[in-house]
Amino acid sequence: MRQTQIFASLVWIVSTQMCFSHDAPTCSWDEGYSRAISAVSVETEGVDAELARRLLQGGMWNWKQLSDYRAVRERVKGLTSRADTMARVEIGNANAGSYEVVWVIRLDHGVRVFADRQGDLEEVSLPLSAWDRLRGTFDKSDVWSLRSSANLGVDDASTFYFSLCDHGRVAQFAVYGLPMATQLAEGERTFAQSVARHRMVIEAVLNTVRSPE
Repeated sequence: MRQTQIFASLVWIVSTQMCFSHDAPTCSWDEGYSRAISAVSVETEGVDAELARRLLQGGMWNWKQLSDYRAVRERVKGLTSRADTMARVEIGNANAGSYEVVWVIRLDHGVRVFADRQGDLEEVSLPLSAWDRLRGTFDKSDVWSLRSSANLGVDDASTFYFSLCDHGRVAQFAVYGLPMATQLAEGERTFAQSVARHRMVIEAVLNTVRSPE
């Protein structure tokens, strides 16, 4: 009888530890992008890389004071605390003091997307196939090899901040002056080519909210 009680207690302890492990946060990325910005690539000759880093950091200088920034984190925290697979694009402009975000979270039975592109936070539920399409783009672009980049040949540009967590593995980068227009000016083409894969994954996340499913 005593051996049975001991065995039952051990089973309860192991089950409890497994439960705590499952509930613990498994996706940890750098909200300040400090590691991603530290290895920035500068596409303008003769410019100090430290200036590029300051511009990349400047895009988010006032985020914590913005209600949109706080609102999306309040909405997702119940999901991010138990999700280990998600992607996010944040867009900031230091001069405009602006903030935009698309946050895609893969759950066991579907995908939740939180988007604030025009001052209104919306939430969309999608099937798991939406994440499968994203993952296909990430694989095609070799997202794990992408690093932060800056084009200092443009003035007053926005900065795009990308974060991916896939079963705990994290990739992050930031791009200042990312060309997003269909028709590019002559001076933008060289930089556009160097960040084509960055644009591919960023557009994939931004377009998730407009998924047909």
